[in-house]
Amino acid sequence: MDGETPGRGKTPSKQEKSPGERTVKKLLGRRRPNSSPFKSKKRSSTPKTENPATNKVYSQTPSTIAEAQEIGEIARLNDDMVWALDGLESTSKSAREESLGNLVELLGSRRGRALLHRDGVVGDLMRRLCQLEFADHPELALGTASIFCMSTVSGHLEIFEDMPALGLLDRILMFNSVVAGSSHLVQSVRKFLADPRICRLIPKEISSVPACICLACLAFSLRPSEDRDSTEEKKSLSKSGSLLIIVKIAMQESFALNDPRPTMKTVQGLWKLERCLSILEQACFACQENEEHLARLEVESGVPPLLSKLPFVQWLTMQVKVLSGQNLSPEGLKKECYRGFLGLLMNITEGNEGACKALLQSDGIEALCNALARLVFGCTDSGRETNLDSFKAWIDEISASLGVLINIVEAEPTALDKIKAITLQRGDSSTVSSTILEIVAKLFNLCSKEENDPITSTNDNEVTLESLRDSEGQAMGSIIGAYSGILLGFLVVNDPEACAQAKCMLSSDSLRPLIGVIQKCFAFYRNVGALTPKTEASLQGLLVQLESQI
Repeated sequence: MDGETPGRGKTPSKQEKSPGERTVKKLLGRRRPNSSPFKSKKRSSTPKTENPATNKVYSQTPSTIAEAQEIGEIARLNDDMVWALDGLESTSKSAREESLGNLVELLGSRRGRALLHRDGVVGDLMRRLCQLEFADHPELALGTASIFCMSTVSGHLEIFEDMPALGLLDRILMFNSVVAGSSHLVQSVRKFLADPRICRLIPKEISSVPACICLACLAFSLRPSEDRDSTEEKKSLSKSGSLLIIVKIAMQESFALNDPRPTMKTVQGLWKLERCLSILEQACFACQENEEHLARLEVESGVPPLLSKLPFVQWLTMQVKVLSGQNLSPEGLKKECYRGFLGLLMNITEGNEGACKALLQSDGIEALCNALARLVFGCTDSGRETNLDSFKAWIDEISASLGVLINIVEAEPTALDKIKAITLQRGDSSTVSSTILEIVAKLFNLCSKEENDPITSTNDNEVTLESLRDSEGQAMGSIIGAYSGILLGFLVVNDPEACAQAKCMLSSDSLRPLIGVIQKCFAFYRNVGALTPKTEASLQGLLVQLESQI
């Protein structure tokens, strides 16, 4: 039975299913969009002197009636915003809620959104909202979260570098409950979040949870972008303590991975978990400070009083083990979480000896090897002809699994013997077992069979970005072929027995194609500046040693 299908017992008939059960099942199979509905704006050091609503520059004295009306409209909107902000300082809870509702309604309107593009407005909003107390008032947290969202989609991502604003965000993240009701504030928030573009960022099913809105905004701000360098934002997350809060939320929501009878709470939990993993993955990508922070982090696992401390990376592999034993759908929230766990592990272990040692001292390596084996077996044992299309839905998970294992053997050569000694099971009732050497050789052979593959078939001495983008199938062959080739090289180097076994398994009966793949991959990553000095020296040494074994 699919691990994401509600229930473990008798499957209810179509007549017995409630509308809520059908909604939950549909949501568990939903795949989040790959593209963002918004574009962040480049920062400009030039002050804006034009009217943001029309992009026209006005003189002190309007020359036409239309200009006078336009200036008057902007002034009225500004007065309404100032009035609403002043109302947030009221000692009356109902007055603060009404004022925040007016502010959300104003800034969520078509004309009101122009105010967010005026210099200093978003910064002033954040300063005023930081003074708002909403410890016992979740409606105020929901309204504040919606203004975070408005600022985010308007391109003001600099708020995620501001320490007071991050402190405000951390307070909102504590509100994990659904905010119900029909007050003016709640209705204004619902109206704003009902915008189709906003729904792509924040699905309707989680739009009443303040923490979910902020998680969506933070994940949006950290997404890779050529228009913005998010390095400072990543460092701010660590300094403010937001990174630890995201870790805590991820651990709290991991219950949804094993929920035998999914409900809407399960859906919300999986969505929050996936967003947390995405934030953590991007936060430590190309940011050594955050990578080190997560690599050294120890967390508490279990339930009171049976709590135990363990490295965060070890907890991640425990979740990988849980998901690898389930029959996951190719499109669903659990599958996205699976990719998130492996992607985060790949980023944390890259060049980090401490994280790799923590996995080596636990059963983390065995869990990762079994996860890779089950992914490969699941894609190739379907009774159909095996080709790269068989791996299309699981390309991210397979490449990330290979990447983590490469990081480990590169940082800790002693891990090689342990990895080669692991007996891998298919994960079903079959008694057939295998080794990591057989699995990786199988992947490498599969990629070598594909014609016109940019790694194995080009006549140049390097792989270019253009060749990787020639086609989806070729790109998949490049990624899996490169990673499986590098890992296979580490498995056979300086091991005559493993080398002899690999030659028998490879379709070419020689290590020459393997060396060629590693050479081309090495040239590509060096040309795009993606290699650290340590990794570059490691790959160069690997090539020299493999050449001596031919």
